[in-house]
Amino acid sequence: MADEPTTDPTPTDDAALDALAAALRIWGELALALADKDKAEIQAEFDGWARHAVLASPRPGIDDPEAKGERPKDWNGLGRFVRQHRRSEHDHVERSLKDLRQIIWTFIHSLGQALSEDRRTDGEVQTQLGSLRHAVDSNDTEALKREALTSIALIQSRIEHRKQREKGQIDKLSTQLDQLGQELVQVKEQLSVDSLTQVWNRAALDDHVNRVVSLGAVLGQPAILFMIDVDHFKWVNDKYGHPAGDEVLCKTAARLAHTFRRRGDFLARYGGDEFSAVILEDSLEIANTIGERLLYGVRELDIQVEGEEEPVRVSVSVGAARLMRGEDAASWFDRADRALYQAKEMGRDRIAIAIESSAEAPLEDAPTSE
Repeated sequence: MADEPTTDPTPTDDAALDALAAALRIWGELALALADKDKAEIQAEFDGWARHAVLASPRPGIDDPEAKGERPKDWNGLGRFVRQHRRSEHDHVERSLKDLRQIIWTFIHSLGQALSEDRRTDGEVQTQLGSLRHAVDSNDTEALKREALTSIALIQSRIEHRKQREKGQIDKLSTQLDQLGQELVQVKEQLSVDSLTQVWNRAALDDHVNRVVSLGAVLGQPAILFMIDVDHFKWVNDKYGHPAGDEVLCKTAARLAHTFRRRGDFLARYGGDEFSAVILEDSLEIANTIGERLLYGVRELDIQVEGEEEPVRVSVSVGAARLMRGEDAASWFDRADRALYQAKEMGRDRIAIAIESSAEAPLEDAPTSE
C-alpha cells in the first residue's frame, strides 16, 4: 500500500541524511505561521521529522520512547507531511492575497457607486435648475420663489447625502485597511524575528544599526556594538547533536535578553552561533561591565540534554566597539568583529574592547553646532 511506512530504502548515506535533516530544520525555521498552528508548533514538527530521518526516532505524533530504533523510517509519512504543510502554506498565502484583492475591489466598487450616484444627482439638479430657469423666464414671482427654495433644499440634501456616503465609505475602507495593516505588521514582525531563539534576526539588526549610525551622524547619538559568539559550539553540536545545539542557542539567547533588557537595548541573532547587541551608551566602562555580567550569566547556565547525567555548560566570547564619528555600519561591525576574535585569541570566555586610533573620535567628542 502506498500509505504504509516503508523500510529505509535509499537515504542510507550519512551525509545525505544530515543534508535532509538540515533542510527540514531550515524549512521549519522559515515556515509561516498558519491560522491553526503557530511557528513554534511547525518548527517542532519539522525538527521531529528531522530526528526521525536521521535517528529513526518516533515520528511526530507518536509518543513511544520504546519505539526508537525498532521501526522503519516512515519516508511516505514524511512526504505526506511536507506536501500537506506546503499545501497549507499555499492556501494561507492565497487567502491573504484574496483578502487584499477584496479590499481593492471594495474600493473600486465603492468608487463606481459614488460616480453613478453623482451622475444621478447631477441629473436631478440639472432638471431642478431647468425648472428654476423656466420660472425666471416666466416672471411669476411665486413660481420663482417656490423653485428657488426647492433648488436650495435639493442641493443641500444632495450635499449632506454625499458627505454621509463618503464618510461611510471612508470608515469602511479605513477599517479594512487597519485590519490589513495589522496583519502586515504581524507578518513583518514574524519575518524580523529569529524563529529559533525569538530575538531579532539579521535583517532587523542591519536596519537597526543603519538607523543608529544615521542618528549618530546627525544628532551625535552615542552607541556601542557587541558581537557575541558561543565558544566551541561546533563541539557541542558534534558531541550532543543538533537538538542540544538548538537548546544551547535558545538558553543563551534568553540569558542575553535578560542582560540587554534596558529601554533602547537591541539584541539579535547575527547568524549561526553568533549574536549581536546595540546599546545607546558612550562609556566603554559601562560596556565592559555589561560584558562581564553577560559572561557570568552564561557560565551559570545549566542546559540539560537527554541521556546525559551532567548538564552542558557553555561560555561566550564578546567583542565591543564604540561608534566613531563619521563611521559607517560596515566599519563599525568590522571593528566589533575584530575585537571578538581578539577575545577568542586571548582564551575565550572574555570581553575585548575595540582599539580606537588617534585619528578616530567617539561621538561624545564630536563638535556640536552653536
